[in-house]
Amino acid sequence: MVIDPEKLCELVFYEVGKANAGKEGWRAHLGASVIADSCERKGYFTFRWYSVDVREGRMCLLLDRGQREEPSVIESLRTAGLVVRPYENERRKRQWSFIDPDNPAFAGSCDGIASLPAEIDPSEELFLLEIKTANQANFRKMKKKGLLISKPIYFGQAQSYMRWSRYRGLSVEHTLFCVVNKNTDERYYEWVKYDPAFARDLAMKADRILNATSSGELRRISDKQEYFECSYCQHKDVCHNDAPPAKNCRTCKHVEHKQYPDSGRSRWRCGGPGEHGGSFITLSHAKLGCDIYESK
Repeated sequence: MVIDPEKLCELVFYEVGKANAGKEGWRAHLGASVIADSCERKGYFTFRWYSVDVREGRMCLLLDRGQREEPSVIESLRTAGLVVRPYENERRKRQWSFIDPDNPAFAGSCDGIASLPAEIDPSEELFLLEIKTANQANFRKMKKKGLLISKPIYFGQAQSYMRWSRYRGLSVEHTLFCVVNKNTDERYYEWVKYDPAFARDLAMKADRILNATSSGELRRISDKQEYFECSYCQHKDVCHNDAPPAKNCRTCKHVEHKQYPDSGRSRWRCGGPGEHGGSFITLSHAKLGCDIYESK
């Protein structure tokens, strides 16, 4: 028995999309990978789960491609003599993670910590490692203009990690970005040097996003939804058209967000009536909401 190739392709994408249904992409924290985005209001909506990021099967596979590329890149670097530690805890496969000391909800994990071969760098200075994939057009743009101009969110991600490394006794001065061309497997490497002022500005931006009581307190990149970056933003309907937010605890008016820097924790607490009133909310329950839900 055979099946038409196009039908098979449609079947694969459909089933992959169905298998990923319900995985909204909602993170517990405000990630370092998004803090350098040009729109502060987008950060507010993302952290508070205002929109569901529905992805078709093809996009799910495309995003998975980047994760599958990481072991290959790490192995190639090790072949070249670099010492690479992708995990802080090798047994549990736990990545190197960082938390902002003042706003614990601002956090992230890097792809590894590494050092050059001793014959190249006798000091064996540690640096962070970030691995990305890109299509032909974006790859060429990064090679030509560098990360700061072509992918500022990547540049900002590295700056936040290097700032946080100081609170873990690492004081890393450089991050090595390895970008893989998905069309040709060509590699682009760029060293990003730590910029304390840039990293501090991002920390202040995160503070504004996390401590805002409404989206109206934050600047949005444009008041016109036809603006290029707004046109493909997942939050454009709630931002420009007053569409209702996704139903979950973070968009409920009864719930408040609290941060506890001394313990490095970020918690959501329900202040409404009923069985959950006065209690802290678990991540799994927060995604569901409850019968007393009222949008903000």
